[in-house]
Amino acid sequence: MVLVLGLDEPPEGLERFGHDFAQTVRRIRRPGEAPALVRASGSLENEVAVPPRDAFLGATEAVPVDAAEGRVSAESIAGYPPGIPALLPGERITAEVVAYLRELRDAGARLHGASDPAFGTIHVLR
Repeated sequence: MVLVLGLDEPPEGLERFGHDFAQTVRRIRRPGEAPALVRASGSLENEVAVPPRDAFLGATEAVPVDAAEGRVSAESIAGYPPGIPALLPGERITAEVVAYLRELRDAGARLHGASDPAFGTIHVLR
């Protein structure tokens, strides 16, 4: 969200915005506390095994995520938030990236680009 203000903004409008924003935050707040994720997607070291175009357009199959380690991804998967891809087509799937994506999913993030939103299967090259 970006708030853009003019130089001579009347205080009544800002007070109304502050009140409305606080109400919105209270409505979307989740009860309880979730542990902070300490691993960033930038900490992952993904090996590009196949050119991305070849992986994206190649023959694929869906396999259980637990059986995907060592296979080549045919999907681009980014946890949202933060929205930074953790896995791209052509990259070798590692236990570390699977663990990271599961952490994001379990924390309530949406796995954008995943063919299986529950992250039970993943598309890989045949």
